[in-house]
Amino acid sequence: MAALQNNSDDVIPLLDLVGLFNDALCFDPRDKIFGLKSLSLLCCRRAVPTEYSDRVEYKDVIRRLWYHHVSRHCSDDYWEMYHYAHFRDENEDRY
Repeated sequence: MAALQNNSDDVIPLLDLVGLFNDALCFDPRDKIFGLKSLSLLCCRRAVPTEYSDRVEYKDVIRRLWYHHVSRHCSDDYWEMYHYAHFRDENEDRY
């Protein structure tokens, strides 16, 4: 994983990191995002506040992250979004 070396040029967007570590086991699914924030770009860290209150669910956090990623890191070709379709819970409405 060359993208994770200690080189500022290698920092990647948070959603890409979440995709790389999607199989990580976490008691709280929000930790899959919050635990990787310090390795991501500054704009991603600012866009997704770390909040563990009961009113903030995983789907809320992933929606915020998805919106930030699409608006800040995606080109005009939005087909890239389909690459991240595995973040959608089968029991939830599509985000």
